[in-house]
Amino acid sequence: MQRRKAFTLIELLVVIAIIAILAAILFPVFAQAKAAAKQTAALSNVKQLGLANTMYMNDFDDVFSFGCGNSWWGETDSNWVFNTQPYIKSYGLLLDPADPKTKATWDSWMKDGSAWATATFLPISFGANGLQRDDWNGSTNAIRGVMGLAQNWLRNAGANGSALSRPADTVLLASRYDGQRMYGMGTFFSGVNWWDNAGSGGGNGGLIPDGGTQQANNWDVARNGTAYRSQSGVLYNKNNRDGGVSMGHAGNGLFVFADGHAKAMKPVATNPDGRNRPQDNKWDAYRPE
Repeated sequence: MQRRKAFTLIELLVVIAIIAILAAILFPVFAQAKAAAKQTAALSNVKQLGLANTMYMNDFDDVFSFGCGNSWWGETDSNWVFNTQPYIKSYGLLLDPADPKTKATWDSWMKDGSAWATATFLPISFGANGLQRDDWNGSTNAIRGVMGLAQNWLRNAGANGSALSRPADTVLLASRYDGQRMYGMGTFFSGVNWWDNAGSGGGNGGLIPDGGTQQANNWDVARNGTAYRSQSGVLYNKNNRDGGVSMGHAGNGLFVFADGHAKAMKPVATNPDGRNRPQDNKWDAYRPE
């Protein structure tokens, strides 16, 4: 009588161990491939947004849109998203696949479920460069970014493309998550520490990156990343040097520049040290060449 052959326990354990080893090797590779695909899709989206802004400028005498209108309400006096909408194929281009799109930081009246709130507040994943400074050509209250807040106490809310000193090296849009919405300061980065939380939904709000020491909400972050609590006792994102830029792609933020090209890079690389190296601040559209 012929005996039936079967796997021994040792053989089964060896097969299981081999499968486990292969899984341990392949799963991280799959995760990296998925992350790379998301970054590619997001870069494609933000590049299309850059092209949309270029087409807008072609129709409006080489002038960029303003980042946000006088009343903050997009449907009332527009913002860069509304103004470039005719050149954007779909709402999906305004989103980064890696953006969790949380509403946790939204004000309660923005998420009350009403038809008005649904129609008014639109989650988007990118903010415009609306850097504000008080020292432009000896004047105060001026926009040194590209698309800032259009109010009568601010100068140069919509920049002229021909006036930019280094368009290929000047930030136009950057990734910005954590409660981003198409309203008020949520549409752009202001770079002013006294306004960093206004309508932006994050502890570091509309601050631009700065590799030097940067203060926000009465607390300061040293060059070594040490965090200090604010006067209210709240400890926000300790890496304040990266400002309000989201780093959802292996520690990189997504940027599109004024000439239309897009890239992923470390946020702090866009402004290594604003105090001591202002010429390297890629958010300042009028810095010397």
